[in-house]
Formats: sequence, C-alpha cells, structure tokens
Amino acid sequence: MELRFGQHGAFTIADSWCSNMSVSFVEHTVGTPGRSVTITADPSGRAVSAEEYAARQGEVLQGALESYEEIRFAWYEADGRSVPVREYRWRQHDTEIRQCQAYLPGGDYMWTMTLTADANGYDSLVAMAPELIQGFIPGPGTPS
Repeated sequence: MELRFGQHGAFTIADSWCSNMSVSFVEHTVGTPGRSVTITADPSGRAVSAEEYAARQGEVLQGALESYEEIRFAWYEADGRSVPVREYRWRQHDTEIRQCQAYLPGGDYMWTMTLTADANGYDSLVAMAPELIQGFIPGPGTPS
C-alpha cells in the first residue's frame, strides 16, 4: 500500500498494515505539555458498534498505560445520537495526563476524538467537549 501526503511525500508499507488517519490540533500557549484535540479514523466502523469499540479501546488503554485510571464513562447525546465518552488519567514521568475520548461511527470508519491536557489545563479543555463532539459529525464514506 502506498501512503501519500499530497506533494510532501509518500512511502510504501505492507498490505497487512491498515491506515489510521489522524489530525491533531495543539495549543501550546497554556504551557507544557499544552492542550490538544486529536481525531483518528479507524477503518473498523461497520464491524462494531460505538459501544463495542469503546469497550475495546478501554481494554487497550488499560494494557498500554501502566498508571491508567478511568475517571468516568458516560453517554453524550448529540443530534439524536448517543456518543460513548471516556475520561481517564495516567502519568507520564512526573506529570499527570488527563484525556477524554469520544467514539463516533461514520461510514466505514470509527472516529475517536481525544482531548489531552495535564491536570491544570484539563478542566478548561473538557468543558469544550460537548461543543467539539456536536461540531464533529462524521459523514458516510472514506476520509480523504
């Protein structure tokens, strides 16, 4: 499979790999490590429900982050859709990192919106979560 980044470059990877496309927005003005919003498209959208995908992601997080602690798991209502949302924390060196993930099916993809900040910047970032979730409505088809 060849992955292209517009006119900026391309590389070839084995067909057994899948492409999870991501885009991140980072705000560094609040200090280190900043705040970020990352949207990732996973090509398993039609294979599982948002609830099943959220459960799988919870297992992945527990296995990948040694100090993982779930804060809450809830459902957010957006345009008549129920969106599973997980909030959790973990430590990176001496810094507590807090994250919020929303899982949104769309077309052939499952979209994960991840909000990330340290403990000091998290509350102001997560306060924007409802607006961000409401504003991101995945459409049918494949991301381009």
